[in-house]
Amino acid sequence: MPPPRVHIVMADRGSFRKAEQNPTASVMIRASANIGRNAAASIRHLVASSVPGLGIDDVTILDSTGQLLASGDDPANSAMNQSLGIIQNVQKEIENNIDKALTPFLGMDNFRASVTAKLNTDTQQIQETVFDPESRVERSTRVTKEEQKSSQQQPDNAATVQQNVPQAAPTGGATGPQSNDQTEKKEEQTNYEINSKTVATVKSSYTLEKLSVAVVVNRGRVAAMVGEGADQAKIDAYIQDMQKIVASAVGLDPARVI
Repeated sequence: MPPPRVHIVMADRGSFRKAEQNPTASVMIRASANIGRNAAASIRHLVASSVPGLGIDDVTILDSTGQLLASGDDPANSAMNQSLGIIQNVQKEIENNIDKALTPFLGMDNFRASVTAKLNTDTQQIQETVFDPESRVERSTRVTKEEQKSSQQQPDNAATVQQNVPQAAPTGGATGPQSNDQTEKKEEQTNYEINSKTVATVKSSYTLEKLSVAVVVNRGRVAAMVGEGADQAKIDAYIQDMQKIVASAVGLDPARVI
């Protein structure tokens, strides 16, 4: 691919300008559209990292015919397309592993592999607060005391049953029953401060939920590898060996390989 042509516009730092302008760059690639699209993302990162203050979204990629390959408002930068790109990369990587595993046995032109992966690319944010009871510090103490006393005395003025008339009070200062009550209550309240730590974790990885693998094999090539005159049982056994190789290459459970 011929070297690209790069145009960079640096910001003019004027004394009376309130807002600072960011530099921009445009790159023209002399290559086919397919090659240019595959290399556009890498070129944007390379140019942006070479110029101070230049962002990736401020780099525009064009081909020699003037066709826009990548720009700041490119839909390929959206979250949906980024997730789709991750799925395609995972599927392509698994297909390459199958090709590397089967090519020594069957040859590159005697089989085709197709992989469909279902991934969960949702961004997860986990926030956790941890309290340490061993690091408590006394902040304040409140003590409440309450004391109650009561005294009760009844005079000895008895009444007869027949007359129901109070008798004369006896001489000598005699008194009736007497009771004294005393109650004390004390409450103490201590307030402590416990150290806490909050940890926020953001996960942007993906999780593989389902994987389907299909491999089409040239039957004539399999018969040639087994040998002429081989019966169907030997051919089936050889195909089962290929299934084990595929399962090992992609990390599948052999019981789930179709």
